[in-house]
Amino acid sequence: MKFSLSLFTIAVLGLNQAEAFSTASFSRSAISQSLKIKAPSSSSVLNKKTSAPLIQPISLSSAATANGESKIDSTESTEDEKPPTLYIPADGKNRLIFTLAFMTGVADVAMVLKYSNFATMMTGNCMHAARHLSQGNLGLFVYLLGVISSYFIGLASFRTIFLQQKEKSLKYLAPIVTLAFLAADQLSFMNPMRKWPAMFLLSGSFAILNAIGTDMTGTMCFVVTGHMTKIANALHDRFSKLTSFKKIDLPSFNRSIFVTFSFFLGAFAAWAGNAAFPTLKERGLLSIMGLVYGTVLTWQHYRQG
Repeated sequence: MKFSLSLFTIAVLGLNQAEAFSTASFSRSAISQSLKIKAPSSSSVLNKKTSAPLIQPISLSSAATANGESKIDSTESTEDEKPPTLYIPADGKNRLIFTLAFMTGVADVAMVLKYSNFATMMTGNCMHAARHLSQGNLGLFVYLLGVISSYFIGLASFRTIFLQQKEKSLKYLAPIVTLAFLAADQLSFMNPMRKWPAMFLLSGSFAILNAIGTDMTGTMCFVVTGHMTKIANALHDRFSKLTSFKKIDLPSFNRSIFVTFSFFLGAFAAWAGNAAFPTLKERGLLSIMGLVYGTVLTWQHYRQG
């Protein structure tokens, strides 16, 4: 009996607890439903038209125009000053071109016969310098490196005098070239085995002469290969449908032929002279070349004056 009452009491208490829990759950559910806010759908947000902003952005250019101010482009720049036109001789230009090209042919033969290398151009010297360095011949490598460096010094010397003196440049360059050739001839004759000082002088002198041809006549009188390229291109374009039979630029074409022929004539004269006077290259040839260069450059200067 007591056991039954105890079970009944436990059952009643359990029902009371369940009812209380149910009431509390309902209260919490009602509160949450009352506080729940429904979020708008994305479609309604996208379809909803937004009103125009109250403040519109104003561009500075329009504001300046409205105030009566002229619009200024900040990127506008003034034209740079053109470099001054350098002096280029007109009178006797062909004479100077012929002399430089002819004497380059003579010089190439003379340098090969006397020194077994070049002084008018540095392409062959660079090639031989690389060969000597690869073979471990440091002495010959340093020698050719000195020849190449002397060429750069000659170019810098010409540039300095040319920019300062302009039309008077030949007046100062002529004695420099002549004295360098005379000194090289004397040094190589005194001791033919020591050609270093002579070649350094000749390399610097030919740099000056090549620069005279390039900057003062507008023609590279020492690069025959380049002129042959111009001749071949002109002839090809004249007879080719690909270029619509382009007419030949006769002044440029004739000048390239003139330089090539002058160089060939100078080389021929050097080989023929060496056959007739084999000892001239030992002493005298460089002096003659220096006097010819000096005479022509001085003559050109006074003809211009």
